Amino acid sequence: MPLRIVNRSCGDCSACCVTLDVAELQKPAHQPCKFLRKGCSIYDARPQVCRAFDCAWLHGLYGLTGAQRPDRLGLIVWASDATIQVAETRPGASKEKAGRTVLYALARRNVHVRVHEMEPK
Repeated sequence: MPLRIVNRSCGDCSACCVTLDVAELQKPAHQPCKFLRKGCSIYDARPQVCRAFDCAWLHGLYGLTGAQRPDRLGLIVWASDATIQVAETRPGASKEKAGRTVLYALARRNVHVRVHEMEPK
């Protein structure tokens, strides 16, 4: 991930705690982590995959605005090889107006975008 172009912090957002597959914790992707409370209850001892993950919003990449923080938007965006990954953190978020706006903006960048939709509960 490139250097940050804006100075953002996660704040109350914990979208990556739902999105990531964390083998060390036997946590599958797209499921809330068992250590997620009001933030990470094992933050100081969290696995390396958690420590290393930075979403695109945190860096201000792809034109994501402050209002498009993953927990608010319902989508989390990150780069993986030559693909922009987008995962729903709320079922149906990719079909909502704000979600579609982000997806269309990403698609116009002429890169491969992969969307991971959540199953409705």
